[in-house]
Amino acid sequence: MTTFPYMAAAVLAALVTTVLLILSAIRSRLGWKSGVWMSLLSLVFCIAGARLYYILTCDLMGAGFFGPLFPVDPYSYAFSGGILGFIAAAALTARLTNQPFACIADAFVPAGLFGAALLRLAEAFSDFGWGDMLDAAWLQRYPFAIQNMYGEWCAAVFNLEALCALAVLVYVLIRKLPGHRLSIALLWWAASQIFCESLRVESIQWGFVRMQQLTSALIIAAVMLVALCRRHALRKSLVHWLIFAACVGVVIFVEYAIDKMPWATWIDYVAMAAAVICMGFNAQKTVLFSDEAAA
Repeated sequence: MTTFPYMAAAVLAALVTTVLLILSAIRSRLGWKSGVWMSLLSLVFCIAGARLYYILTCDLMGAGFFGPLFPVDPYSYAFSGGILGFIAAAALTARLTNQPFACIADAFVPAGLFGAALLRLAEAFSDFGWGDMLDAAWLQRYPFAIQNMYGEWCAAVFNLEALCALAVLVYVLIRKLPGHRLSIALLWWAASQIFCESLRVESIQWGFVRMQQLTSALIIAAVMLVALCRRHALRKSLVHWLIFAACVGVVIFVEYAIDKMPWATWIDYVAMAAAVICMGFNAQKTVLFSDEAAA
């Protein structure tokens, strides 16, 4: 596969997201200028964030940073860095338009999630975002799998990641979450990413640690910390942190156990899925309870 089809799909996803951001600003009565600012800043910060994350976690970990600052190939960028760039863009947009950050985030998070799903779907035109080869005949078809250059069917993990982003989008739209859309979207996206990253064959790793799993866990911890500080409940939050630590422990054990223990691999992934779901609900409880406490 060539770089061009993926880049064309990614550009299309960016254009659709830009339109959605502007429409979201108008619909939320933030003004079209807020949408334009958010669109421009998102484009710059998401690309810069994705590239900087890759440099810090991959290039500098190896032989050092060489080559162009912003290469054309899509393999030199990391999705988690783009997500962090989107948050930075929302914060700067709030400052430039003199509007509350919570209002800016509430308005633009749905468009951001939809854009993330589109970018994941675009990975069908690349050769990354794939999982192991699938032997079951009923899974050897799109959208469950995709054929590599040798005609082998590999799991289309990027489709699962897109589905997770869309599921989070539906959830934040259905739930009444004023002021909390970003926190809830972040923690559930991060929880799903911990699971999906484990399915990928290629991943940025520091030894045993998959860096995007670590980043996702840190995002969840940050969401919890901000929420607990807001309600001044750090001293009373031991149970929440113990649950979080236990879930992280299960994920670490499962990462080690995959293909090393005598039981079936699907048991490992069921255990990991249960752990990340528990992690998500535990973090969500700190966010929503903080709102009740403040009320």
